[in-house]
Amino acid sequence: MSLKSQRRLASDVMKIGEGRVWIDPERIDYVEAAITREEIRKLVREGVIKSLPKTGVCRVRARILKEKRKKGLRRGPGGKSGPARSKISKKQAWINRIRPIRKRMSELKETRAISESAYRKLYDMSESGVFKSKAELERYRYRVPFRRRREGKTNYRTRRALVLSRVPRLVVRLTLKHTLIQIITAEAIGDKVVVSAHSRELAKKYGWLSNCGNIPSAYLSGLLCGYKALANGVTKAFLDVGLHIPSKGTRVFAALKGVVDAGVEVPHSEDILPDENFINGSLIAEYATQLSSDSEVYNQKFSKILAKGARPEDLPKHFAMVKAKITSSFEKNVKIKKEEI
Repeated sequence: MSLKSQRRLASDVMKIGEGRVWIDPERIDYVEAAITREEIRKLVREGVIKSLPKTGVCRVRARILKEKRKKGLRRGPGGKSGPARSKISKKQAWINRIRPIRKRMSELKETRAISESAYRKLYDMSESGVFKSKAELERYRYRVPFRRRREGKTNYRTRRALVLSRVPRLVVRLTLKHTLIQIITAEAIGDKVVVSAHSRELAKKYGWLSNCGNIPSAYLSGLLCGYKALANGVTKAFLDVGLHIPSKGTRVFAALKGVVDAGVEVPHSEDILPDENFINGSLIAEYATQLSSDSEVYNQKFSKILAKGARPEDLPKHFAMVKAKITSSFEKNVKIKKEEI
């Protein structure tokens, strides 16, 4: 017969677990007939159902060990078997592992190879057991970047792919006022600049009167660099934008279009190049026309162009004139070089 319900009611009434409920085996019939809490309470008062004592923890072995330790026994680490590392305590093993790691991190910090924040990050990771040895610390993916990467000058992963391609790199670098374009080849002793073009050359040699930091000047600088590259036998290159974030229609891709229009093969997508209105300065001319009604704002926005005796409304014509000068100055040399190739 099952007394599961009675045992559950009894444990609830006596506030104990079901395992501690004792039922008199000689009066099981009475217990089976009890189906309410009141009947269970009556059986508890009569002693038919009782509460067993709590099961304690045996302290015999603990007391024996305590007596032995009072006599100076059982105080050592005891006998151990296995490899050498099992014969030292866990604390000593931790000390042997963590001290070389901390020493190496301190050296990196003192030589300023890592910053204070990087040191704290590595220290916390070593405390949590990420590094099992000094070698693992060195192999960890948080490597101290090379100097030029820390200075924001070189993306070494992209640089490696470009160098392994064995194709010259078309390097485009921008400042607020100028554009610098170079064709560079990688050699064992370092990079070699084959040709370069700077937006300053537009003003010094070709009579460019507008700003040297806008999209039209970037295109003309690229065109100039492209003709120089062809004159030096460079017919193909890969674009290297460095750490600049590629964005459609920017000066980087205006310079790229200039190089491509000169005749140098550079793999690219047509969708990322700026529109012709941006390149020839038509939008700047339209903007100047809109501001011409307000002479104060007009003079403030285009003060440098006006000081050179030019009008921003005539920028497309001026752009075409400078482009023609660049093309005509290199046209003969490029034809001779192509015939030699």
